[in-house]
Amino acid sequence: MPARELQTAGIVLSASQSGERFLRLHIFSAEEGRIVAMWRRSEKSSGSGPDLFDQAHFHLESSSQSSTWFLKEYRLEHRRVGIARRYRALLLATRLSELLWCNLQHAEFYEPTALLAQEALGAFEDSPLPQCIYLKALYRYASEEGYAVRQQWLRQLAKSDQDRAKGILGQPLAQLDAEHEPAAEALIEKLERWLRADTDIMVP
Repeated sequence: MPARELQTAGIVLSASQSGERFLRLHIFSAEEGRIVAMWRRSEKSSGSGPDLFDQAHFHLESSSQSSTWFLKEYRLEHRRVGIARRYRALLLATRLSELLWCNLQHAEFYEPTALLAQEALGAFEDSPLPQCIYLKALYRYASEEGYAVRQQWLRQLAKSDQDRAKGILGQPLAQLDAEHEPAAEALIEKLERWLRADTDIMVP
């Protein structure tokens, strides 16, 4: 039987070594959702293959009886090199990617989450405020998943925390500064604790 082929655009949410020659890719496509693909590295392709957080077009192939996809062609659209330049941005971008990947298996629609991922990763690349970015992304994700994050989580916070949260969540990222980062970090811990206890969202 002929091999199956798939062409789609997406984001590399994780890339890990698999054996000596292969790289295992977790690709998030707005059309297909979660895709696990293997890329065979060679000396000729060194430096030209997929990387973490890449936005790209993927041409994948699989045998008719296998659920494993292999990367046949890779066309890079955007490489988010700026994320790796800041450790905290890399850490939180990876954390967000892992959270999205874990929860995508239960999703019915992919486009809203794909847009969130694209915008959040773009912000991680360009902005020096990774804690604020992650807090905003996590809050937005919970809201788009249908949880009453504003009515429940926000209202149960102490008044001082409510004011801090509204100050961060209610303003565009460009209007925030480094002074908001400690408050965002504390609020992330509270929001993740609420998500674990009161929602079905899996938090790594």
